[in-house]
This record gives sequence, C-alpha cells and structure tokens, in this order.
Amino acid sequence: MKFISTVLIFISFFFIPPLYGETLSNTTNIDVGFLSARNLDREAVRQFVKLANGINTQRQIIATLYKTRGFFVRFFKGKNFKGKTQDAGIILAKDNLVFIVFRGEESEKDMRPDIDSLNTNALRLGMPGKAHKGFMSALLSVWQQIKSPIVSYANSHLINPKNLEYIVIGHGVGGAVASLAALRINDDSSLVMYPRNNIRKNQVKLITFGAPSVLVGNAARLARSIMGARNVLRFVFEGDVIAETPSKGNFSHFGTLVKMKRPSVAKKIKKGGYALDIHKSSAYVRAVPSAFASKF
Repeated sequence: MKFISTVLIFISFFFIPPLYGETLSNTTNIDVGFLSARNLDREAVRQFVKLANGINTQRQIIATLYKTRGFFVRFFKGKNFKGKTQDAGIILAKDNLVFIVFRGEESEKDMRPDIDSLNTNALRLGMPGKAHKGFMSALLSVWQQIKSPIVSYANSHLINPKNLEYIVIGHGVGGAVASLAALRINDDSSLVMYPRNNIRKNQVKLITFGAPSVLVGNAARLARSIMGARNVLRFVFEGDVIAETPSKGNFSHFGTLVKMKRPSVAKKIKKGGYALDIHKSSAYVRAVPSAFASKF
C-alpha cells in the first residue's frame, strides 16, 4: 500500500494548473511495486514524461512541491560539454520508491551528443564490452552524488537499500546517461537484491525519451538480457536526429522501443532528418501517453 500512496502523491503534483497549464480528469491507483515497466499504466507514464520535461525548465518548483509532500529531494550537479557546472538531475524518494531524473536538453546549443563518442570499457557497469566514453564520463562524474544520498535516505528511514525500487528517467542526452545509471545501479550489490539479474525482481526500471544509444554491439545485447526488455521503455519520434546518434561506431540501443509518428508540424531540414523542435521534451509530453496506451 505504501507504493500506491507514494505514486498517487507523485501524480498529484502534475495536476496543478499553474505548473503545466492543464488539469487531468482523474487519477488511477498505481502500485508500481516490482512490476515491469510495461505494466505501468498510462497515467504513470504521463507523469514520468512530464517530470523529464519539468526537470529541464521547472527544477526549483518541482523541488519545492515534493518537499512539501514529504519527499526526500536532492539535486546533483555535473558539467556540460562547455565545462560549465549545472544541475544534472534530481533524486526524489518516498517510502521504498526512488526516482532519479536526468536533465536533458531543450535547445540546439545544448545538443552535442557525438562528443567523446569513442568507446570505453563497460566493466564499471558490471558487464564486458564497450560503452560511449562521453556519456560514461558524465555518469561517473555524478555517481557518488547519486549513490550517497540514496544510501543516506534509506538508512535514515530504516530501509535496507537493497529493498528500494528505482525508476530512472531521462530525456535526450539525459536519457543516455540515465541508461548507463540504470545499469550501474543494477550492478551495485549494496543497492539491489539481485545484481545483474534485474528480471528476477524488476527492481530497476528505465524510461527514456529521444535518447541516444550508449552501448556497442554485444554490450547492448547483454544489457537487454540483464535489465529485461520489459523494464526498459524507449520513446522515440520518427526523425528525432538526437535519438539516432552517435552516427559513428557500432552503437546500439537496448530495451523496448515505442516509436511514434513525427508531429505534423515537424519541418524537414536540408541535411535530412527533421527540425530539432520535435526532440524537445515538451513535444514528447504531448505524444507519449497515447503512444504507450496504443502499444501496451
């Protein structure tokens, strides 16, 4: 029952008209406890994509709202490709449920997904193979800022961290780092009950929107078997050029793809592909719920 109340509180924040300009008609009782990501219902997924959008544009509002409802809230910081320190994401926790949301990008100046697209060893994820060097570096730069607060939260609430459930969310390049973070969590014996065997308990879920690929060849196939395809949802617009990067190397995605038709307002650009406005998290907010309902 704690899972139900936690997620209902989570959902209620996004029914506030000043924040997102809409009031949804009703809520659904959602018990996310150890379900696969596919078994989440449409309302839960709607809130997750809104959170991915909100972390880009309304971070302080989100933090204030969650604190007033008894959530543990902690930002973590990282450096963008220009070397500037900025908020990289947020941790939200209540009862046994932990949300880790990675910040994406909303403008062309923020988008540089091919940076450091050379391969690096994936052993830090608990698996052989190669991973995207730039996104791996981004994860490692914030990892202790993620793990330490989670362990402290669990200890202060007399919870064994191994009994926590993790929903890792990200848009764009934030989704790429979130993908590696989900694997890193799943490899950590102090955070999960069955390391590298997520399908046994569905303890780690990954939901991304327009995320680039992060693993090379066999590593992606291994990640799929470790995480379980049902626990990884990838929402992607047709023609989202960011989701199709890196353009070099044998990089592959993993998880269940939910592909969506590009919006009718999308404009073709000369170099092929479509304008970057269809990559924005706000575009995904509008399309993801119905796409999820149609597929599952």
